Amino acid sequence: MVRTWVVLCLAAGLAWGQGAEPGKEEGDGDPPGVEDPKEEAVPEAPVKTEDPPRGDAVVVTAERLETKRRLAGEAYGVVERRDLEIHRNEDVQQAVRFLPGVHIAQTSGKGGLTSLFIRGGESDHALVLVDGVEVNSDGGGIDLALFTNDGVGRLEIVRGSPSSVWGADSMAGVVHIMTKRGEGPPRVRISAEGGNYSTWRERLSFEAGTEEWGVTLALSRYDRWDGRWDHSDYRNTTAVGRFDYRIGEATTIRATVRYVDERAEQFAEDPGPFYVKEDPDGEKREDDLVLGLEVAHEILDGWIVTLRGSRFDEDVRFDDVGAFQYDSTSDFARTKFGLQSDATVVDIEDLRNVITAGVEWEREELTTSDSFSAGLGVNERRQNRALYIQNRFEAWDRLGITLSGRGDRSSSFGTAYTGRIAATFDIFDRTEFGTRPHGSFANGIKTPTMVESFSTNPFFPGNKRLDPEKSRTIDIGVEQRFWDDRIVVDLTLFENRMFDLVAFVGGDPAFENAGHARARGWELAVSARPCDWLKVGGGWTYQRTRVTDSKVSSITFEQGERLIRRPDNAGYLQAAFEMFYEKDVPASQKFEHPWFSIGVQAQYVGNRDDVVFYPFPDSAVKVRNNDYLKVDLTAEYWVIDRMVRVFGSVENVFDTPYQEVAGYPNDGITFFLGAEFTFEVPKLTKSEKAK
Repeated sequence: MVRTWVVLCLAAGLAWGQGAEPGKEEGDGDPPGVEDPKEEAVPEAPVKTEDPPRGDAVVVTAERLETKRRLAGEAYGVVERRDLEIHRNEDVQQAVRFLPGVHIAQTSGKGGLTSLFIRGGESDHALVLVDGVEVNSDGGGIDLALFTNDGVGRLEIVRGSPSSVWGADSMAGVVHIMTKRGEGPPRVRISAEGGNYSTWRERLSFEAGTEEWGVTLALSRYDRWDGRWDHSDYRNTTAVGRFDYRIGEATTIRATVRYVDERAEQFAEDPGPFYVKEDPDGEKREDDLVLGLEVAHEILDGWIVTLRGSRFDEDVRFDDVGAFQYDSTSDFARTKFGLQSDATVVDIEDLRNVITAGVEWEREELTTSDSFSAGLGVNERRQNRALYIQNRFEAWDRLGITLSGRGDRSSSFGTAYTGRIAATFDIFDRTEFGTRPHGSFANGIKTPTMVESFSTNPFFPGNKRLDPEKSRTIDIGVEQRFWDDRIVVDLTLFENRMFDLVAFVGGDPAFENAGHARARGWELAVSARPCDWLKVGGGWTYQRTRVTDSKVSSITFEQGERLIRRPDNAGYLQAAFEMFYEKDVPASQKFEHPWFSIGVQAQYVGNRDDVVFYPFPDSAVKVRNNDYLKVDLTAEYWVIDRMVRVFGSVENVFDTPYQEVAGYPNDGITFFLGAEFTFEVPKLTKSEKAK
């Protein structure tokens, strides 16, 4: 608490000193960020003003290269940085909840294990990327609670399998966390906030850039000292960096880094409706490091070759957990190198054809140990080599067709092939009334975990002959636009079939490809901006999941039953009311000068099946987890334009009792209040620079 208030007081004093230029009263002259038209400023990187028309904006993740959104046949979603700020969605898992086809299940409150489900797939069927670097554990597992939105410029989500370009572990979809490129004059932001449960968060960021280079740095610390339950403290420290540099006209270099240090106390030995026994000593510690390097060179006009290298390290420790004071360690590392060629072979007035081809090499290493294994953990490594090719065809700036294929050769499961076709056609050429059908068909794979393949523990010996899990996804939909894209409605039908799912069967080996499942339904997404000061978005997902074949007797995977923790119905609504500074501000820069906003978001999750695991020797019990409606409110006010901002939020406004995972009650009403201060180096005119 003392640390937070010291940060606020120092930042406030510095920011207030910048509030007016020497010799000028506040409000005289141009507002910050608006140049004197009589003097020519030193050239800098172009500043983004209004968002481009929806169809002209691009999406990168769907096809591993920049593609106009209205020419992408895949089902995708995008969350922009400003949306994250207005709704105070500080973590990735908070933001992706408000997209169709995506479901999040978090055990209890902040920092609890957070699972990601896309279109009814398993929680390890979604690939998560940070600036193109895979951050899933071996076999696709992911705890989304680790990833904050510090330094994030946008989030992209692809629904349906893109394994043909991104490889294994993307059976159901992809979530891509994209760090913002630095731009504009040097700018420092300092913020601090506090709330109930003795929650404190401090942030520091730096951004600067020109057309030739860009730097983004961000650092944050989150502390929760008095959680809802005894022994439930949580801490998260995140550091982010992105560095861009252009060499001449043909070569660009991008380096990214993200480090996460997490500490979470384990407050219960076993889950249950009333926490059958508290755990006074258990603690989880995790450290993640993400490194990425990309060098792109334009060999000829329209032919770009990109070299990529990445490293992901994940170290997880559990100490003194449960009545037996159980300890465990897991050290995982993934190293990957890739080479990709994007060649525009046709580029005339109405036709464009891009051929993408790439090769990848990957090595995964895992070492585990625990109190009971007596040295019989996992100490293995495996490699994967891949070749992929994609053909992207566009015509009349209205038709987009993509065909891609990939072959993976793994030391774990052998050889597997994946492919995808996606297409869309903008029937009405960007008129006030537009119709755009779209669809895709693909198959995907997921690598077995290294424990499933290589475990030497006599209680669950591994199976080196496991096949990869497989999926076949299909979707078809139509996007309807009204009123010059001010209202956009998208309805998509989908089916996700999963084959050869790995299950624990006991015996030796303890894991087998023992089941099939499916999910089918529809997704509705609506966005509207009837005027500059109001933006509304909403969606609904209906899906029916079923275990279609099961060779194992398991309460979590019963033939003919629903897949656990996946609701049939889920919906969301977001609304943002935003006002802007207009006096002495050019119309093209208006959206860069907000002075007040109010945000509201509501999420409904229908009932779903779940399983509660009681302490040994009691048996697990299947339960029906009730539906719930959760509403959040946010507000912000800029005391000084683009320099001093106060903000606050109230989550779970109606104090709704709910459990995203049965046996783990989530937080009641929570509130936060904070302030942010921005320090920007003034632009130098040519005459000032000469002096």
